[in-house]
Amino acid sequence: MGESMRNLLLTIIVVLLFGIVTNAQSKVDAKDVVKLIDDGKSVKYENATIIGDLDFTTISNNNGDGSKRKKKSWVDKIISFGNSHSNEVLYHVEVPVEFVNCKFEGSVIAYYHDDYEDLTHNVVFYDDVVFMGCEFKRGSEFKYVRFEKNADFKNNIFQEEALFKYTEFSEPISFAGSKFNDDANFKYTTFDDYVDFSSTYFDRSADFKYTNFPRGVSFEKAVFEGNANFKYAHFDEPSNLDGVQFNDDVDFKYTEYSGNSFIKHLLKSRR
Repeated sequence: MGESMRNLLLTIIVVLLFGIVTNAQSKVDAKDVVKLIDDGKSVKYENATIIGDLDFTTISNNNGDGSKRKKKSWVDKIISFGNSHSNEVLYHVEVPVEFVNCKFEGSVIAYYHDDYEDLTHNVVFYDDVVFMGCEFKRGSEFKYVRFEKNADFKNNIFQEEALFKYTEFSEPISFAGSKFNDDANFKYTTFDDYVDFSSTYFDRSADFKYTNFPRGVSFEKAVFEGNANFKYAHFDEPSNLDGVQFNDDVDFKYTEYSGNSFIKHLLKSRR
């Protein structure tokens, strides 16, 4: 065998081995992600499949006593009854979190309510958060979550309910190009800056009741196949609804708007 042939075979073997290693590394245990956060390390994955529930409420950095989800005795419940501060446990994610073109086989959990203890567990993200081009195969629980810096949810696929009720976004946020194949719940969501829902597809119910857009919003070319609820919502400039499609019932009752854009005509025609 000539030297050139040996070099060629060696190259092929290296490429094949690299492909096997890369494929093996593409599957990540959700607990390993939590460990990175606990260790104060940035989270960054691309083209990975996350196995198991990614539960941000299992990180060790919280403002409680560490007894997460531990059931209380009836004596404990009586003692803690009426203490308003005892019904919430916060979990502080102080590192950047980035997932690009990833698949989540389990649920992504940043909120949890324990009915037995009457305790709400929710997360505060203090650095940038990116979920871009990802597929959420199970639920995505972001209720009451606070995003203190930039957040990016572009081009995602949500196969089950996307729960962003009471969520707070401090910086501009984009869901552009995302597909919600189940209910999308943005009721009472706080958007402190501009919001981009352009080219977003809502297959089922889209709930924006009591949601305000104080710095503007784009629903340009968005498609609402199911019910769209904007009751009591408030739109401010710049707001763009060019090319939006409402293919089922839409409720703009008591919706308020500021400025003189096309949105006024649209809202009036839908009342």
